[in-house]
Amino acid sequence: MTAEVRATIGEVLAPSRLASALVACAGFPRPAETVGPLPPTARLLDLDRPQTPPFPVEAVTSSSLPAGAVPEVSAQEGTGPSPSLVDGVAVIVRTPADLRRVAAGTLRLPSARLLVVHVVEAPQWHGPPSPVAGTGFATRALDSLRLAAHGESGWIAEARFRVPVPVAAVLTSMAGAPVPRAGERPSRPPLSVDELVVNPAGFSAAPELGVADLVRRADGWEVVLDGGPVTAFPGRVTDVDVARLRPLRAVRVEWADGEPDPVDVVVALAAAGVPLLTSRIPAEARSALGEETARLIGASSPELLSDDLRREEHSIELRRTALLAHGRRAPARPPEVSVLLATRRPEMLGFALSQIARQRLVDVEVVLAAHGFSPGDVSGAGPYPVTVVETDATTPFGEVLNLAAARAGGDYLAKWDDDDWYGPHHLADLHLARLCTGAEVTGTPAELFYLQEADTTVRHRWAGETWQPFVAGGTIFMPRDVFGAVGGFRPIPRTVDGQILQAVRQAGGRIYQTHGLGFMMRRGEPGRHTWQEPAEWFLERAVERWDGFRPTATLTG
Repeated sequence: MTAEVRATIGEVLAPSRLASALVACAGFPRPAETVGPLPPTARLLDLDRPQTPPFPVEAVTSSSLPAGAVPEVSAQEGTGPSPSLVDGVAVIVRTPADLRRVAAGTLRLPSARLLVVHVVEAPQWHGPPSPVAGTGFATRALDSLRLAAHGESGWIAEARFRVPVPVAAVLTSMAGAPVPRAGERPSRPPLSVDELVVNPAGFSAAPELGVADLVRRADGWEVVLDGGPVTAFPGRVTDVDVARLRPLRAVRVEWADGEPDPVDVVVALAAAGVPLLTSRIPAEARSALGEETARLIGASSPELLSDDLRREEHSIELRRTALLAHGRRAPARPPEVSVLLATRRPEMLGFALSQIARQRLVDVEVVLAAHGFSPGDVSGAGPYPVTVVETDATTPFGEVLNLAAARAGGDYLAKWDDDDWYGPHHLADLHLARLCTGAEVTGTPAELFYLQEADTTVRHRWAGETWQPFVAGGTIFMPRDVFGAVGGFRPIPRTVDGQILQAVRQAGGRIYQTHGLGFMMRRGEPGRHTWQEPAEWFLERAVERWDGFRPTATLTG
């Protein structure tokens, strides 16, 4: 780790020959030793230390230090003047969690034309820290951006700007926090987790290792498997810690009388969807966890977790419950979602509306685009308002969807297929995935299929809870302003889903694919679907197969 940090210093600061530079570190116990000697024009800022001397960097000069020593300062808002402008800033953090923590703080950093961000250790699924498009002046002033893997598992981003830009604003953008919508002001429950750090990303549906134990150590907690350490928690659980736990089938937690309480760690692991086992939960811990989270942890068993499908179903329910109860960004009220239901099949309308009526934890309105027919009065079809848009049968499908979106009033738009099955938490899980990732589009993989002609249910294997360039078209979920920013659906008759996802990617948007157990596609005659593959194609690619209609527990709710 030290060698990687010093390589960054040598690679970026030395060749740049900056007249003034600031190296800011977070997540390192001894940053001066980690960074090593700096050029005379550079100063070191430890973002983890409380203020000891006043901030002024100008007061600490290389001439006043012993030969080879590293000038070091620390910072805290309101304790003195800070340099408002330097030529370059290097922010070196141990994990993505440290970057988010720094970005969420109130530390004052100078403006600069060069910003280097080095994340030394990141989970396998985590991409490079890149400023999000459309974040204002800093993005417009961007002259060049270099993103590269660095070291064993880290990333480095080097951004150069035409004019000096506020470093703090760019860091916030790189941290990837979603902009709160109405009713989504970040809250802080007494026992809280940061969803951008601890979340289901990287969940393994087929773990390779067994059950590990959470044990107490002098400086915190440690997860141990067969006597060897897996990861340790000297402080809060980070995304890197969670990534190390993904190969485990479960973590066993035992509460011992008179011992420190691991409830903080347990809440974080539950929010990440790490299956947990315990023989008992003390009353005080149960109260802190919340009754439903505690119930789910207590209901887990080795028998349940030995089956991969049941284990994943349990994890989905556990992480949803824990994130909604303890997440800092959990919505103050249900999100307002406009469901775009475009159909040319009157016979499927009742089924589709009944699937929408099952949705929980969201405030739904339906915009029904009747493609070539008049649906009549559907105002009482479910516990939601319905707006009807009638279009001619010759109108291209993409334009039909755009006409529906123009009538939508929700903060989010969700595309809905008329013949597929959706679990009762489908929309809530897509919204939760956005809160956890900041993605511009969330959706699910096409993983479950009911083949009507063969009366068979099959499952294809997809890597859920990961960043992907696509999602199943019937599950596209995005904020309404993102939809407007990419120009909506293309006014074409086919491939409208792929085209809008491509537009999002071309605009710099990110697409996140959550779990696939709450959505099942119906396959009838190939000619009745835009995805025209025969039943044999789906059977050949199945990793699991059941006779008849076999919904998952996540689908049935």
